[in-house]
Amino acid sequence: MKILVAAVPALMSALSCSRTELSLLASRGEGLLTLSCNVDQEVLAVTRAGEEPVLAVTVSETETGKVVRTVEDHRTLADEPMVLPEGKYTVLAYAGDNIQAGFDSPYYEGTTEVTVEAGAEAQAELTATIANVKVTVSRSETVTQSFTDFSVTVSNGLPNGSLEYADETLSSEGYFPCTGTLSWVLSITSSDGRSYTLSDDIQDVQPKEHYNIHFDVDGEVFVDKGGLSSSSIKVTIDSRVNESEHTVTIPIGTAVEPRIREMSGLVDTRPDDAGEDYERPASYELRLTEADIAANTPGLFRIESEAGLNRVVVRGMAAFSDGSLPDSLNLFDPNIALLYKASAAEAGMTWTDGVQTGTKEMQVDFRPLFATLPVGTYDLSVSALDRQRQYVLCRMVITVLPDMEVQLDEVEEGNVWSSFANVSAEYKTESEPAGMTFQYRKTGDADWTVFPADQLVKEGRKFSAKIAGLEPGTGYEVWAITDAEQNEANIASFVTEEETQLPNFNFDSWSDNGHSANAEGTSFWDSGNEGASTLNKYPTSQETGYVKAGSAVKMVSQFVGLGSLGKFAGGNIYSGAYVETHGMSGASIDFGRPYTSRPSKLHGWYSYAPVVIDYAEGIHGDKKGELDVGKIYVALMSSGPFRVNNSTDPKTLFDPSADNVIAYGELNLDQSTGSEYKEFTIELDYRYEDVRPTYVLVVATASAYADYFTGGNGSTLYIDEFEFIFE
Repeated sequence: MKILVAAVPALMSALSCSRTELSLLASRGEGLLTLSCNVDQEVLAVTRAGEEPVLAVTVSETETGKVVRTVEDHRTLADEPMVLPEGKYTVLAYAGDNIQAGFDSPYYEGTTEVTVEAGAEAQAELTATIANVKVTVSRSETVTQSFTDFSVTVSNGLPNGSLEYADETLSSEGYFPCTGTLSWVLSITSSDGRSYTLSDDIQDVQPKEHYNIHFDVDGEVFVDKGGLSSSSIKVTIDSRVNESEHTVTIPIGTAVEPRIREMSGLVDTRPDDAGEDYERPASYELRLTEADIAANTPGLFRIESEAGLNRVVVRGMAAFSDGSLPDSLNLFDPNIALLYKASAAEAGMTWTDGVQTGTKEMQVDFRPLFATLPVGTYDLSVSALDRQRQYVLCRMVITVLPDMEVQLDEVEEGNVWSSFANVSAEYKTESEPAGMTFQYRKTGDADWTVFPADQLVKEGRKFSAKIAGLEPGTGYEVWAITDAEQNEANIASFVTEEETQLPNFNFDSWSDNGHSANAEGTSFWDSGNEGASTLNKYPTSQETGYVKAGSAVKMVSQFVGLGSLGKFAGGNIYSGAYVETHGMSGASIDFGRPYTSRPSKLHGWYSYAPVVIDYAEGIHGDKKGELDVGKIYVALMSSGPFRVNNSTDPKTLFDPSADNVIAYGELNLDQSTGSEYKEFTIELDYRYEDVRPTYVLVVATASAYADYFTGGNGSTLYIDEFEFIFE
């Protein structure tokens, strides 16, 4: 019998939309879809659902699967046709949660396909029926009185497809997606304390059926001083739809139950010294370090049965095979060997070839899998069922622990500055260990300083810290620790950088009659004087009167030549060396001198008096008549020197964005200081904070465009008392 929940007669449908409206829909390439949904009443009786469920409805494009319409309550569709673009659609109506197993949670589903034509009205009818299997468990009064503990676990073989019927859930209704097979495991304890675990499968399971698994005692039963004597447990599986009855008689106590052993000693479900009161743990917690696995090679399992094995099942291998293996593998199924043995071997598992029902011993080898397990926690189980249907489950929760909880990364030279060091480490445990942080101290000191754990920078398993307040040119030790581990293998040493200033950075030492900012016999600074000195011109010179202290550098931009023959030369100074003059075309210069410290700022004093640009060439020819600009800049480089040549076309000039430039900062001088010295600080912007420099370039010029022979004749720049600041 079927009862329409949302009946939509054809006449009502015809009246729901006028011809004019249909024509309008046709012009837009759209049509109407009217849905009639009903629920299969036969399954309502089986599930005892009571009220008819409310169905949710989705409409999706058949070709792409894209959902185009969702309706929460199918009853609203009775008089609300859907407007849809022309095309083929799949309609799905459902109620409940489609989970892998659940108590009192039936799932209903119905589907149909429909074609919507432009300017026309399509009708679709579908019936939602139960889409899973109902399972209940019952027991006889004799079983209730004869056994103190009683529980049944039913599974459909899916990863989360198990339900336990015991105590308050014993009378519950369980619902499972249909996989074709149901497995049940009975755990009972008799009144005299003897425990039994029995199991079997229900084959050819069909959807929409209700299976009741009933347990009774078969044979004569008598109680003697609290003990139970019985020849067997009788199991009846009653399928309510096809009215068939399946009876399984299981002898108990006539053979020793199966035994599962891991041969290196990690697991044994029935130890040799196990007495009658021995209780197997529900699961075996295996905590293995990487060193344990490497030394002991665990993972070889032997399964033994006095009565002969009926099946051996491994669960959990899907997690190790990128989906190529099912979660459950019955190793006695010849199809499993045919379909999955190669994939299992690739994932790290093999088993005895050609196993058959009745085999009394077999091996399952997980050793290749165990050897490659990364740090983490894994769930794996092996179960055995003998020919008397005695069932043994060996569930293992395997936690692979690192040899160290935390491991300090190598402290790279580039991460150690003069006053701080960037250090990093990685925790190897599955979750962040308690007390994880760093300690540090000067080399030779007894006491450690603890870095505040709340200031750690964390990214995944990595954690890092900026250890500040260090002294330059000093040796230190750093240690990664946790509350549980202070491993000396995690101690590393480093030496902080020196805070090195540049030679003659205050510009007090001069030679060559005040034309070279170097002490006699030294060379660090240079200028364009060499090219201009042939005409007795010195754009850069020593200043002893107008200074901040000692001597200063005076740079005067000027035309160098005879009559109209010559070139504009900007007054300048730089750390580097003048290479050669290329006639009247320009010069080659090597920018940069060896240097390995990393300052944060350049500090100093300057005085600037610019004049109007009266010499201009090339790409800056339009600047003539503008006020000249000066410049001070600093760069740290990973290689050098940098050869510049302003005689070529195009010119080869210093590029602050070059790959070898680690840090750069500049100050543009665009106005006069009014015959006064002005203090300045240039921040160095580090592009690479983990690379130590090998060269430094400091440049000051009275005319920033002098490389292009452009500037003002007479623009004057003084600089004095430079120093690097380290922070």
